[in-house]
Amino acid sequence: MKETQQPEGWGKRLLDGSHQPAEPEIRDYLGPESCARLERLEAMFRECYDLSRSVNFPFGSSYGWAYRYTHKKALLLYVFFEEGRFCCTISVGGKNARRVEALRDTLSPKARKLWDDRYPCGDGGGWIHYTVDRDNQLGDILAFTQAKVPPRRNSGK
Repeated sequence: MKETQQPEGWGKRLLDGSHQPAEPEIRDYLGPESCARLERLEAMFRECYDLSRSVNFPFGSSYGWAYRYTHKKALLLYVFFEEGRFCCTISVGGKNARRVEALRDTLSPKARKLWDDRYPCGDGGGWIHYTVDRDNQLGDILAFTQAKVPPRRNSGK
């Protein structure tokens, strides 16, 4: 595995771009709790989207391997594999930033801080990197994703 400098707070990731990890490898790396948590997140997404998932090495060796989730052709987010947890990378364009601001009070303090400290992109939008290691964080991920790409299916909520 290649070693590269990663931002503070990121966990250990699968960084070797020459070796695409197989599903059993990904599951072992994430661990049983994080795998179950990711399955719950995917179930939440399936209620709202026509979900597709692929394994990707999107941003090079600083970021590593991830699942790329899409609804039809719209990118929802990347989920980077970290040892014992995962990190969701979501870009919200400027035109959708208003949606995040509208739901701001429903987000957790962690999510609000990540939004406030986002890496800017577009007019008011930006990138967030949300490390998920608890079930109660899944709602934040769904909220950011729905602000980016409005649900196309009835979520029953």
